[in-house]
Amino acid sequence: MSFICYNGYLIQQKQLAINTSDEAWRWGHGFFESGRWHQGKWLFAPHHHQRIQHTATVLQFKPLPSPQVLENYVAETIAANQLQAGARIRIQFWPDVQNGLSYCIEATPLSTPAFAWKETGANIAVYKHFIKSADAFSNLKLCSYAPYVQARRWAQAQDVAEAILCNSSGRICEGAHSNIFVLLHDTWMTPPLSEGPVAGVCRSHLLQNASAQGITVKESMVTLADLKNAQEVILTNAVQGMVWVQAFGESRYHNTGAKKLHTALFEPFTL
Repeated sequence: MSFICYNGYLIQQKQLAINTSDEAWRWGHGFFESGRWHQGKWLFAPHHHQRIQHTATVLQFKPLPSPQVLENYVAETIAANQLQAGARIRIQFWPDVQNGLSYCIEATPLSTPAFAWKETGANIAVYKHFIKSADAFSNLKLCSYAPYVQARRWAQAQDVAEAILCNSSGRICEGAHSNIFVLLHDTWMTPPLSEGPVAGVCRSHLLQNASAQGITVKESMVTLADLKNAQEVILTNAVQGMVWVQAFGESRYHNTGAKKLHTALFEPFTL
């Protein structure tokens, strides 16, 4: 039996009724936040709250529950599902014809340890059927998610771990469910938000904290040639943490720098 938190109330998942007049149902109008719960803690919670607030402001969604109230509801949902050791958290917000703004918190079990280093890297490929725009909404995690779903299905069919998306200028933007970083000339680079990627939580974590560990990470435009010629490549998201890439087409990558990043910025969360 799975429990969810709907507007502050714990209910069984099967009890949630969908109002077909809601904008989320009709037009995909809404946004969601996904993250990881580990050993009694919502990892990167401040980053998540900042992104929730920014997205709600752009979409003019209000009133939002306060960060503390939201964290309490997340903890209650985790406890109700007996997932204190580890879980994937998903929170969706949408306009509601009755409540003004509704939200739903889900928690599902995860079989892998939090942010564990994997000795085998991922394979990636460029998905050409979804071109990311760079506008006021491109950095948000919106419910209108069909192109990302198609990209992930394509990746599965191609037997690669991630589909890489380009923007309308033909430059590298992001992965279908990750941000991308490339190591060139001993500097880690990730596309700036002006290039159209989702403003990822772990992306922010690396940009804000890598320099304190003596690691250079910066925002920079990334071309297809940069991806092919990179020394190393990594993918990040708030559920998996960091994954190193071993191959893109004929390109093969090392992982020495990736392992250093993981040890400094992700391994502390595995304890």
